[in-house]
Amino acid sequence: MAHISKLTATTALALIIDARFGARGVAVAQAWNAVAAEMQQRAITDWINADLPGRYLTQN
Repeated sequence: MAHISKLTATTALALIIDARFGARGVAVAQAWNAVAAEMQQRAITDWINADLPGRYLTQN
């Protein structure tokens, strides 16, 4: 259950950040969306390159 709470808190924080940047106008929202998309892509790339799925997504 603790894992779900952390995921929910993380999702909530991401939504708050998106809303704050969105409230600053179209140009800021577009800039933030571009930065956020790049960060997400880098995180996925790092996840795969470091073989983190093999390390953390194992059967018990």
